[in-house]
Formats: sequence, structure tokens, C-alpha cells
Amino acid sequence: MNKKYRVKYKILLEGANPLDNKEILIDNCMNGVHAQVRLEKYLNKKYINFKQLIVFECTEVTKTPFGDLDLDGGMDGIFKQFGDLFGGSN
Repeated sequence: MNKKYRVKYKILLEGANPLDNKEILIDNCMNGVHAQVRLEKYLNKKYINFKQLIVFECTEVTKTPFGDLDLDGGMDGIFKQFGDLFGGSN
């Protein structure tokens, strides 16, 4: 139960505009579903008019000496995070 997840989501509120483009890191989860359940419980406490959580992406994050690294997306995800290490000409 020591995994970390990055969740990208939207919050629907009763009688108010939705809160779009939200993102949070959640520590100490067993899996992605557990992270989403914990987030929903938190939002229920934070917003009295909370209606619904819409999750767009939930990815496991691993700590490395270079910072956090999203594991979902395979090698493409890793290259996207670090960019072109050799520069290349644009």
C-alpha cells in the first residue's frame, strides 16, 4: 500500500460551475481505484455541494533520483517526460 498515483479529474458541483483541469498526487494507495476512492471521499468532505468526480487519467508514479516518473505510457511516457536528451536541431 505504498504506491503513488497522479489523478487528472473534473469536479461537478450542484448549483455551481464545474471545476475543470484538476490534478493531484495521492500517496499510500494499493491501486488506481483505491486512489480514486480516496479522492472522492476527500472531495465529499471539502465541498458541501459535491455531486460527481470525473477521472480522465490515473497513473502510477514512481520516485527516482531524478524526481517522480509516471509509469503508464511505457517508454513513450518516459521519453515524453524527459524530452530529447540529445537536443537535436529544431
